[in-house]
Amino acid sequence: MFQNKYEGQLFKIDSNTYGFIKWNWNYDESLLFQEEAREYIEERRDRKLFIFTSHPHLFTLGRGLQKSKSDDTKALIHFDESMEKKLTFPLYKIKRGGGLTFHYPGQWIMYPIVNLNHPGHSLKDLIYYMLENVKITIEQNYSISGLDYNRSLLGLWLGEHKLASVGIEIKKFITLHGLALNVKKDQAMFGELKKVNPCGLSSDVYRCMEDYLPDEVNLADFTKKFLKTISC
Repeated sequence: MFQNKYEGQLFKIDSNTYGFIKWNWNYDESLLFQEEAREYIEERRDRKLFIFTSHPHLFTLGRGLQKSKSDDTKALIHFDESMEKKLTFPLYKIKRGGGLTFHYPGQWIMYPIVNLNHPGHSLKDLIYYMLENVKITIEQNYSISGLDYNRSLLGLWLGEHKLASVGIEIKKFITLHGLALNVKKDQAMFGELKKVNPCGLSSDVYRCMEDYLPDEVNLADFTKKFLKTISC
């Protein structure tokens, strides 16, 4: 596969799918890696790469359009960019769908680099694949149940609280960015959310897995459990 110059763990999931793991990854470097991976997949369209990572504290701002599943229309998710000056953590403007969202070291992130120009591969299928397998991983391995993602706003929900967000960019039929699951508690980040409304939602909506568990969750251990889920 492409040269592994990013000091992460590159491994094979199946005959056509690779995985790459690197925690607390510099965001600029992760963007470069995604683009290199996209170019690799563009030349080998039967291959897939699943990146598993986390980032330092930061915000990302997408293009502002998010499709509602209920009425198939698009609604603008507004972010007042004058608020950027009030943010403690850096803001990156990127090309994925959706509005403002956040990353922090205790968040589990999956970036699927996948060719959608292939029979049986659609953006909806990919999003549901990620959400369903994260849901299964949580409910089968942790004492959390009742998760769902069949809502007008994309994400993984527990009642009225959101645990995971999804935002995808498609470039030449190949996906970039992906899913972010809030795993660990982080007072600094969740305090910062009170200044803004990620994805147009109140900061009170956001929760993490550890809010519902007596013990801490290890990101590497969660990844192993997720890989076991998708291999079944």
